[in-house]
Amino acid sequence: MKILVLGSGLMGPAAAFNAMSDHEVSQVVVCDLSQQQLDACASKLAGMKGGEKLSTVRLDLRDQTAAAELMASFDVSIGALPRSASALAIRAASQPISPTWT
Repeated sequence: MKILVLGSGLMGPAAAFNAMSDHEVSQVVVCDLSQQQLDACASKLAGMKGGEKLSTVRLDLRDQTAAAELMASFDVSIGALPRSASALAIRAASQPISPTWT
């Protein structure tokens, strides 16, 4: 299973850690607008169990097409976003995009 975590602030790394620990999860990608936040998240999770499954992607949710395409390539998306960004994530998730399974 492939899991996308939207947001790398306080809750995102915790969600990623739980996903990384699951033997049924093959890939965990954390995305955020802030590269600094992504770097901090990756550093925090480096060396943890399942760490080889983790990667990060810089994503601006205002780019609804890019967000929808990214979400469509995952089995699960977890929202760990501030309230102001949640509506953008919901809108992107509900766009009719055909998944591109890889």
